[in-house]
Amino acid sequence: MIRKYRARDRQAVVQLVTSCDHMHPHDIQSVLDGDTVYLCEQKGSLVGVAVVNAMERTVLGKTCELYLLTAPAARKRGIGRTLWEKIWPSVLASDPDTVTVQYRLDEGDTRDFFQKRGFERWLTLHQMHYRGEKFPEPNLQARQYQDCDFDQYVQLLSDAFYNLRQENDCHPFALVDSVTNQSRSLLEQHRESLYVFTLGEEIIGSFAVKGPAEIDDLFVAPTFQGQGLGRKITQFAVNRMLERGANPVTLSVVTTNTNAYDMYESLGFQRVQTSEISRMTFKTP
Repeated sequence: MIRKYRARDRQAVVQLVTSCDHMHPHDIQSVLDGDTVYLCEQKGSLVGVAVVNAMERTVLGKTCELYLLTAPAARKRGIGRTLWEKIWPSVLASDPDTVTVQYRLDEGDTRDFFQKRGFERWLTLHQMHYRGEKFPEPNLQARQYQDCDFDQYVQLLSDAFYNLRQENDCHPFALVDSVTNQSRSLLEQHRESLYVFTLGEEIIGSFAVKGPAEIDDLFVAPTFQGQGLGRKITQFAVNRMLERGANPVTLSVVTTNTNAYDMYESLGFQRVQTSEISRMTFKTP
């Protein structure tokens, strides 16, 4: 039976997702806050979930994120196809420019399922966990983001990720091209979760806290790369996350970013799963 999600279903959905995906319950709730959520039940048990979330992005137009998962023990029974047929009209109704879907690549044949429906492979990500102790505190000048950092921070973030975004066809390649009137206020709202590292008045690196346990947007300014700062910033970030009670500390790294992956691994992070993002493009920005 396919039906709409209800708030009281949350715990059952969390149990289903965590049985086959290393996703934090906080992130699962974010998924369930999507525009349309359907569940599949068989004999009183939850065996599948499908979610659509559409968002407007100034540069990319409207992006629709699709999440579809079937319980491992219930696969090969047509549940994924049934959920797809139910959720796809909601995707089309959102009139998207691009639809993306993320799934585990290291188990099952989910890629084939979506390729047969017109999706093309895009990005591959390793999710990594750290379960060790705190590091000796690195010698860094660190503080929380301030509004006066905005122009310098956005430019450095853009410069640091430009080549990686170009390699992986992530538009816009220059993140400064996606800055909107709301960007400054959003950074200010999340300033307590954003750390910058400085040398005098110059920002040399940064990282963000995402949710209760994830390190995100960690970068070193291009002119300061190759000096071991990425390692020190990661150690600093792990220490702050552990102080917040994160266990494990998590992060994701694009598989083409081999230098970052090797560094994280050398610090004690372990890969727990590999995921792929595929996309279907309806309109070109």
